[in-house]
Amino acid sequence: MLSIKRVIVVFVICLNVPTNTNKKLKNMHKVCLEPIGKELEVNHNTPLRDIVAELGLEFPCGGNGFCGNCKVRIMAGDIEVSEQHARMLQKKGLSSQWRLACYSHVTEDVTLYIDQCECIVQTDQTLFPVQPEDGYGIAVDLGSTTIVTQLINLYNGHIVAVSTSLNPQSAYGADIISRISYALSSEEHLQQLCQLVRHAIKKLILEMVGDHYYDIRKVVISGNSVMYSLFCALDVSTLAVYPFQSRQNDMQEFTPQDLDWPLPSGCHICFLPNIGHFVGSDILSGIEAIQMHTKKKFQALIDLGTNGEIAIGNREKILCASTAAGPAFEGIHISQGMRASAGAIYQIDEHNNCPKIIGNGKAIGICGSGLVDAMYLFLKQRKIDTSGAITRGVPFLAVAGKIGITDKDIREFQLAKAAICTGIEILTKELNISIDDIEHLYIAGGLGNYLDIDKAIAIGLLEIKDKVKVIKVNNSALLGTRMFLFQNTIHDRTTILNIAQHCSLESHVNFQDIYCEKLFFPDLSE
Repeated sequence: MLSIKRVIVVFVICLNVPTNTNKKLKNMHKVCLEPIGKELEVNHNTPLRDIVAELGLEFPCGGNGFCGNCKVRIMAGDIEVSEQHARMLQKKGLSSQWRLACYSHVTEDVTLYIDQCECIVQTDQTLFPVQPEDGYGIAVDLGSTTIVTQLINLYNGHIVAVSTSLNPQSAYGADIISRISYALSSEEHLQQLCQLVRHAIKKLILEMVGDHYYDIRKVVISGNSVMYSLFCALDVSTLAVYPFQSRQNDMQEFTPQDLDWPLPSGCHICFLPNIGHFVGSDILSGIEAIQMHTKKKFQALIDLGTNGEIAIGNREKILCASTAAGPAFEGIHISQGMRASAGAIYQIDEHNNCPKIIGNGKAIGICGSGLVDAMYLFLKQRKIDTSGAITRGVPFLAVAGKIGITDKDIREFQLAKAAICTGIEILTKELNISIDDIEHLYIAGGLGNYLDIDKAIAIGLLEIKDKVKVIKVNNSALLGTRMFLFQNTIHDRTTILNIAQHCSLESHVNFQDIYCEKLFFPDLSE
């Protein structure tokens, strides 16, 4: 009898095993992410932030729940909404199909559409002299917002493949100051930011190389000083305090084994050197792209990215500076702002007030070039005065339906505009020239793709009289990085580093006066 009881006990235990397994399976949920077609299974109640952060979804406020820019759209299933979450959705004017990733948890199968994953990739095949080499190289533009990689044929310089992703560090703040703060909070956090971008670039390389794996000879990376330090896991404490100097600026070299990258062991990897302070190798590469260091007449390069970097000079001397302009031009700190991706208002027809939208779909926000057009239109219609105040006493000016700008957005734009204009004026003063002495003014950064030069000049963003001098160069950093893959550009790199120097705008005796003056708009009223 005893033996029978034992058998029964064993039998019951065996029956319980699949029951527990089924219970575990019910605690797993399928998450489908569009438009990238990614599917994964996650545990019940997994924070959505943890899932989408690896994809590079931006959390401009660091995921603290008050900016509203980490929105995702529900296509199937549902995500429960707390009272605080509902208040934020209402505040941002988002309908019931939207959720904010930083507030959300997965409690059932769900399909989400992430607008931020719709990146616009430029495959610029600009020609430049090359010294033919065997094999292939990879150029990497490590931006604060976006990472772009290109596979290059080293025999002719042609682009073979392109891959891009959002910078996954955006989950810890859209601006570089937020990321510096996070990195300084612990050594573990510094390593986390380092591994995030290294892993992101590794994935992009895997997407591109294909059958060319054994022929990859070199990888060249450029980025601003903060991206340089975080990629290399260097101390960023000196970038957090005046005079904001990078502890190291020289070229950093790696092997594929150092980075755990899927490349041949003999492949040479380098992160290009910084110019100094917040001016990194992205501007070094930009200078190479426009060949500023070879010109007799003065050239200007303005990168309207996150850091608003400026370089002005010629073959004898180049001055560089970093401004706090970029965030507004990339839609950061703008209530309904976004990058130049699908759904963004990028232009407004001044004759019929009709907005143009990237992708020709429904407007979901406004990007930097759309913001420039809106300022121009509202200034002409006297809805905004020269001080930036809304003249009709309303808190909101509509651009398209519920998409528009607030008085706070106008202030953010004014700060960005003033930063760029102040930088240009101080650098020209230091070089003992006027802006009229500049032969060409190159506009780089995502804003430049759609920027209406006439309107930018009219509102005082570009204080240049002759618009023929203005040239859009899209991603000058990536083009220059591509050029630096070739042996014949080594001399260029040395030359630029010898004649380029950082200029501290804040220490200029007239900085405050110039900055305050540049906050104002010209009078465009009809």
